[in-house]
Amino acid sequence: AWNLARRLSVICFLAAAAFGQAGLPTLSVNDVTLEEGNSGTTTFGFTVTLSSASAQTVTVNTSTTDLSAHEPFDYIRIPATLLVFEPGQTSKTVNVSVIGETVPEPDETFIVNLVGPQNATIQRAEGIGTIDDDDTVISFDTPADFDGDDKSDISVFRPSNGQWWLNRSTAGIIVHTF
Repeated sequence: AWNLARRLSVICFLAAAAFGQAGLPTLSVNDVTLEEGNSGTTTFGFTVTLSSASAQTVTVNTSTTDLSAHEPFDYIRIPATLLVFEPGQTSKTVNVSVIGETVPEPDETFIVNLVGPQNATIQRAEGIGTIDDDDTVISFDTPADFDGDDKSDISVFRPSNGQWWLNRSTAGIIVHTF
């Protein structure tokens, strides 16, 4: 009897899936990776696709969520917005503005979410936006080498004799007594 009940339960589940959601198109959102730029904003265009054209109007809510990128500093949040696919339409764009700046930092990410579909199901609910940092990091092979001669430009030290020594890479050592 238990085995029969389990089999009936599985059959009912499969029948509900087949008659309830089967045949509905699926929604997906892609990932986008772009450089941030040094000023103004860069538009990240996320494509939301419907797997096949529908004879019915299809809707889905979209929004953004922080990962390592944080609004309002790195991008401009889009609030929960209803995206509407009219009959026959299979593609829509969700635009997110990313804020350009010149601070070197790691690449950052945020999410475009798809939730609450009507007349469709969701195949891929999250699109990852990767803000590719395009800012230059200045590094020196030799610490305190500001003129590029591979020598530390300034070092100050005081040996046990009480004199202050100033070492400059372009002018040699100067000894000062204070």
